[in-house]
Amino acid sequence: MSAATGKAGTQAELFFGLRDLRRARLLTARWAEVAGLSPDRIVDFTIAVNEIATNAVVHGSPTAHLMLRTARKTAVEARIRDRGCWQRQNSVIPPLARPGRMGLPLVRLVCDDVDIRVGWDGTTVTLRMNLPPRMTLVGFARER
Repeated sequence: MSAATGKAGTQAELFFGLRDLRRARLLTARWAEVAGLSPDRIVDFTIAVNEIATNAVVHGSPTAHLMLRTARKTAVEARIRDRGCWQRQNSVIPPLARPGRMGLPLVRLVCDDVDIRVGWDGTTVTLRMNLPPRMTLVGFARER
């Protein structure tokens, strides 16, 4: 397990296993705050990253990689990559009577974009949440 961070708020990464999921959640929450997500969106983003990270190390491979970055200064992005082969499931929300299987529907509900790429060398899931628009003062001019 190792972690590296880039310029404050722009990028962070973590190689993790099952025992490191708490560390992945803490890193995600702290990074998302610095990146500019609102408190409610930080919670949603952290839960979404945790769901996908958990799936990666439980169903994919013993270790996985988390990359957090800002995308075009308008969104935060989490990319989780494992070396397993993901089996695509029906996107319909499963019955609540069955335990589990709610992670991906939940992630799709709270994130603005979810992209899943499956290849012979692993699965990559990218989650995006839009940042709030920046407040600017428009129409103010100094009178002479």
